[in-house]
Amino acid sequence: MTTMDRVPNLNPEQSVGAWVTADYRLAALFERHGIDFCCGGDKPLTTACAEHGVSPGPCWTRFAR
Repeated sequence: MTTMDRVPNLNPEQSVGAWVTADYRLAALFERHGIDFCCGGDKPLTTACAEHGVSPGPCWTRFAR
């Protein structure tokens, strides 16, 4: 079961925290890219990725499978 199966309405405009809540395994991916999912977890995924020079596309694609 993928993240998208568990939370079909998850989208890149939702907070990083919402993504980690939906699938705790995303925490490792965000940590690897320096994206704060705890205290700064209220930022939308697109904003957090932009701030760290990471395209949200790969995150989205990886977990939409």
